[in-house]
Formats: sequence, structure tokens, C-alpha cells
Amino acid sequence: MSTIRARAFLALAACALVTTLLTVGVASLLLERQRDDRRAAALQRIADVVAPTLAERLPGGGPDTVRVVRLAALATRRGARPVRGPLRRRVLASVPVRDGATGVADVGERRFSYAVRRTAVGTVVLIGPPGDRAATGPPPTRTVLLAGSGGLLVALLLAALLARRTTAPLRAMTERARALARGEGTDLPVPEAGPAELRELGRSFNAMTRELDAAHADRAGFLRSVGHELRTPLTAIRGYGEAIADGTVEPARAATVIGEEAARLERLVGDLMDLGRGFTCRREPIDLAAVAREAGRRHAVAATGLGVTLTVDARGPAPAAGDHDRAVQAVSNLVENALRVAPVGGRIEIAALPGTVEVRDDGPGLAQQDLARAFERFYLHDRLRSDRPVGSGLGLAIVAELATAMGGTVQVRSDPGVRTTFTLRLPATPGPPPAASRAERDAAGR
Repeated sequence: MSTIRARAFLALAACALVTTLLTVGVASLLLERQRDDRRAAALQRIADVVAPTLAERLPGGGPDTVRVVRLAALATRRGARPVRGPLRRRVLASVPVRDGATGVADVGERRFSYAVRRTAVGTVVLIGPPGDRAATGPPPTRTVLLAGSGGLLVALLLAALLARRTTAPLRAMTERARALARGEGTDLPVPEAGPAELRELGRSFNAMTRELDAAHADRAGFLRSVGHELRTPLTAIRGYGEAIADGTVEPARAATVIGEEAARLERLVGDLMDLGRGFTCRREPIDLAAVAREAGRRHAVAATGLGVTLTVDARGPAPAAGDHDRAVQAVSNLVENALRVAPVGGRIEIAALPGTVEVRDDGPGLAQQDLARAFERFYLHDRLRSDRPVGSGLGLAIVAELATAMGGTVQVRSDPGVRTTFTLRLPATPGPPPAASRAERDAAGR
């Protein structure tokens, strides 16, 4: 009995049993009192009729005489016999001997109804038989017990049905979870039925299932993209290796291509490791103008080689709170993404403002449906294929991770065919930005 259904049934059955026992007990007391009242009322009516006659017929009468008379049956009003001896004394000790008194009294271990009437020839205490069936019907406790037993049986059946109905959504969720564990039935939602708590549980379970399906799809797409990105440089490395062995290519040219493809593999593996480990970033005062200038210097040669003009607009201090090295990494990834798509003769601008760095390019731009997914792994890398050996496909995902780790955000807006702008925002910091580093001062001196 370790299932929820069994426990629910036991709990409901216990409640039904306790309720039935309490009901039977209270009903028995009330019915017993009602029965006593009916006995007393019946004996009172008889006493009004027969008490004067009995007082005259019984011997030894007098105004102060108290006679105790017992009826054999209330319904027939016959069999009246005087009571003598110890029983008479016990009756007189238990009954108030005053005219008109009526009720039920316990005499020893027996219970009698009584009625007292005063006449001219003495007082008559009339007692009825204990438990007279003809006048008062069957004992109430037995009747209540029979009714209670029937009610308990019905309650147990209802408890079983209610436990089964209440736990049906849980059983459905259990089967669904087992199917998910086997990789089956991922498109079958559980019913959102039952009490409010179970409906909410069903909605949460279905939402979790949808998220799990999306996660599986993302993982499958991620693995396909990683496989593709690994295969491309490996294919080039293998092809040039075979060409060197066959003597069909100059070793120097082959070495250049192999080196470039190996560097591409190294960047991809490094990015995968960074995403797997997560990022730990400091939060200290930094100057985003210095970050923009450093990122511009990193990619100046590559931009020139691709025929793209790269400019940096960082004329004044741009204070923010973050990690200088991680900020440079994030902005560099945004520039790499722009270099992949900027046309020959195009422009890339890096602009630094307090708390904000923007990277703008005049490439093909992004469609509206691509904006919400721009920072997913490999999404834009696959959508906007380029023959330029720039980026690993993980750069924008890393930017999003870095922005979050530094307490900031990254957003993109695009006017297709005109301009696309990626904006990195970091928390503002009080006070002036830090002094320029030695590298910055040396670069400025040159």
C-alpha cells in the first residue's frame, strides 16, 4: 500500500469510518432518548386512565399510602401487578414521588419508565416494562448500526472511486514520464484534468515536456552544426596533407592552409570549452572606450585584408562596471561576426558610450524572424554562410553568456540591406573610469 492511490483510499476510508462511528454513536444516544420519551409519554397516558382504578382496587389504601404498580405491557394496558420488596424500595429511591411526575429512571441495572399520580385513596407509582417492543419499536442502536454499516459500505465504494479518479492524472503522468525516459511519445501531452493542483501539475508537466523536446531539438542541431564545423577544416587539412604526399601542391601553400584550418579548429574547440565551463567575470570599474580601441586593434589587419573599413569612435571616457578582458572578448566576437558578412568595401564601426558599446555593419542584415534567435549557437553562422575564415559559429552565444555574467545585456536591431547594430550594455559605475593600461599608453604614444 505504498501508492498514492492506495494511501488516498485508506485516508478516505478512515475518514468515512470515523464519521460513521461518530454518527452511529450520536444517533444512538438521540434515538435512545427519543425512545425513553415515547415510553414516558405512553405510560403517562395510561396512568391518567388507570391510576384511580388501581388505587381503589389494591388493598391497604389510604391518603398517605404509596403503591408501586408495574405494567406487564404498555400496548395492552394489562398485567398490572403491585411491586413489593427490594424492587419497591429501589423504585421509590429512584423516582420522585410527586403528583404528575413522569420520565425514565435507572433502577439497578434496568431502565423503567414511570408516572406518578395522586388519588383520594393514595399515591400510585406506575412503572412500565423495561424495553417494551410493542410500544416503542425495536432497539434503536441495532437499527442505527444497520444503517451505519450500509452507509459505511457506500462511503468505501465512493472512496475507492474518488481515489481512482483523483490519481488518474498522476498515473497518466507516470506513464508519460516512462515513455519520455524511453524516448517515446514526446508529442503526447498528459491530460490537464482533476483538482486545481493536479491541473496545474499537468500544465507544468506538459510545459516541461515541450521545453525538453525543444532542448533535444537544440542539442541535435548543435551536434550537427559542431560536426559540420569540425568536418570542414578537417577535410581541408586532410586534402592538403594528401596533396603534399602526392606532390600536387607546394608545401609552403599547403602549410599555410593547414595552419589556418588548424587555427580555426583551435578557436572552435576553445569556444566549446568556454561555453561548457561557463564564465566567471569580475565587476569593477572599466572604460568601454579602452575596450573598443583594443578590440579595433585586434581586428584592424583582418579587416584590411578583407577589404573592409573598421573604425572606432571612442573619443571620451565610457565608464561601466564589468570585467575588462571579458568585455574585450565580447566586443571582439561582435566584430568577428561583422567581418563575416560585411561586403568588400563595406564599413564596420565600433562606438563606445558610458555603459554601452555598439558594433555596426552594413552587411545583408537580419530578417525579423532571425532577431530573436541571433544569439543561439551556430544559428546565424548557418543562416549566413560565408567563405571567410572568421569566427567559429559560437561567438554570439559567448557574447550573450559574457553579458549575463557581467550583469549586462546584448541586443541586436537590423534594417536589412542598410545596417545591423549589436549593442552590449553593462551596468553603470560611479566615479571615474580606471587609468589607461600600459598597452593603451604605448599604443597612444605610437
